Amino acid sequence: MKKLLALLLLIPVLTHADTLYITVPGEAFSVKLDTPALTRTQGQAEGRRFKYMASGGGSGITLSLFSETVGGGGNEECRSTYWKKTQDAPIQFSDVKLYGNDVALFVSSLQEATIQGNKMKAADGHAYFARNGLCMDLHVSHYPYQPGSEKRVEAVLNSLTLIP
Repeated sequence: MKKLLALLLLIPVLTHADTLYITVPGEAFSVKLDTPALTRTQGQAEGRRFKYMASGGGSGITLSLFSETVGGGGNEECRSTYWKKTQDAPIQFSDVKLYGNDVALFVSSLQEATIQGNKMKAADGHAYFARNGLCMDLHVSHYPYQPGSEKRVEAVLNSLTLIP
């Protein structure tokens, strides 16, 4: 039994991962992510502003990508701008982690809110990055919350690659 448990712990968090490419209209780059299968997607562009949303059947993962031109637009400025907007929402944040790599700056947290009388809890994360004068916010959440939700969200965020 212990051997079986040890083997199960070695299975990656995102089993059955798909590779998702999001092309930002009018830009010379794409966003590449490893996600569970996402069945509903939609994108909308207006000038250099872009909004993309996707959700997956039974995975509980939803994601969105927003872009806009903001100031000089480095990763730090993007995180400051978008994270401020996120914190203004009527949601309670806990277990907030800030980290980064050479591609983006990240924020992950647990969120709790009461919406139309219903309590909800979700694992939530953002990747903030600048590219070609655009400030980008990749938002990933897993709902309903369950043990391991944070790892699922962070696995998607940490798979972020910009092409080219």
